[in-house]
Amino acid sequence: MITKKIQIGMLLLEQHLISQEQLDKAILHHNKTGAKLGQALIDLKLIPEEKLLSGYAPGKWTIKDTLVHIIDDERIYAYRALCFARNEKKELPGFEQDDYALYSGANERTIQNILEEYEAVRYSTIALFNKALSRCSLRHSPKLSRTRPKVTLASSKPPSRQ
Repeated sequence: MITKKIQIGMLLLEQHLISQEQLDKAILHHNKTGAKLGQALIDLKLIPEEKLLSGYAPGKWTIKDTLVHIIDDERIYAYRALCFARNEKKELPGFEQDDYALYSGANERTIQNILEEYEAVRYSTIALFNKALSRCSLRHSPKLSRTRPKVTLASSKPPSRQ
């Protein structure tokens, strides 16, 4: 049975970056050792470094870029949830994901470092929603920036690097 912890594996499978057999090996390793799935994929060398550093086309985000983008987004949206809960009166800024990716340094980092940061941010967000925010506190609505985000359902692919 695949749990929520296995979602990263499913994402890699859907993008044809690993095979079902490789995912099954990683899940088995995860279940045996307790290692996080991303770490299991690395431990078993199922995702070689060159795949982590290549995009699906020239100039497109790499796997490392995408993982750091997910971390950045989670931080930003957790902050926004906190602002809603604390009834922030000031307008919340937007953000440009391409600028964030350009300055993230993702490809210079080790995958272990990225996965450690992902885990820390994820636990922080879970703690925020489990303990610090109540359902009632999220009813407030601070003003959001009028800048429209670039990401829409129609453009779910990572943007290209300039």
